[in-house]
Amino acid sequence: MHWMRGRSWRRGLLLAAWWGLVGCADPSDGGTSSAEGGTSSAEGGTSSATADGTATASSSAETSGTTGDIGDPLAPCEDPQPILQLDVDPPIASGFVTCADGRTVRDVGTTCDSPVAPGDCTLEPEVGSCTSDADCGVAGACVTMSGGPGQSCGCVTACVTDDDCGDGYACACAGVLGRSTCIPAVCRTNADCGDGLCRFVTHRTSCDGAPRLACTSAADTCVFDEACENYDEACYPGDGIFECVAEDCA
Repeated sequence: MHWMRGRSWRRGLLLAAWWGLVGCADPSDGGTSSAEGGTSSAEGGTSSATADGTATASSSAETSGTTGDIGDPLAPCEDPQPILQLDVDPPIASGFVTCADGRTVRDVGTTCDSPVAPGDCTLEPEVGSCTSDADCGVAGACVTMSGGPGQSCGCVTACVTDDDCGDGYACACAGVLGRSTCIPAVCRTNADCGDGLCRFVTHRTSCDGAPRLACTSAADTCVFDEACENYDEACYPGDGIFECVAEDCA
């Protein structure tokens, strides 16, 4: 009996010792240690990824001359959608197309079939440069010009083809603008621009929108207005390139 009791007592000691050893290697501690090791590894990875990612992003922006901010000036016009002439049935393309990224370019020249819209200016004679369409020539119209301190009357030249507009201008059919109008143009179609596009733009703070056509190039310092820091600036043809240009409508 005493022998059995002693044997049981010794067995209890052995079990206690075994559990004590297991307790020293507590799985939660081991997990914490492993987790900490994992966290350390992850932090190292995060640190490495952050450092590499930042360096990569910075390198990418610097490589392209801040293309991360301005976009690619020579990006092709993807998924071009034709801008149709106004009030023409059946619909006829204007030669201008809208690209998937929102840019508008002139792909080909065309004939404007939209009827020439009569002038709409009815302001007092002393406000502006015309009082009726007769003051604006055979193909002109006296229209309301918005902006600045108020409205005024001004002449716009209606057109049917580019030939109606003379050198340095192109005919934008009604549909591109509210009426067929000659606009300043460094180019008339994409074919005039080499690797670039013949892009149609307006200035967001100009009194009359200042529509025009100009070639894009690798030297451009912007593609969209968002690249410009100040509200009165727009990505617009400047000194031979597209750059942030300020317009003051006053």
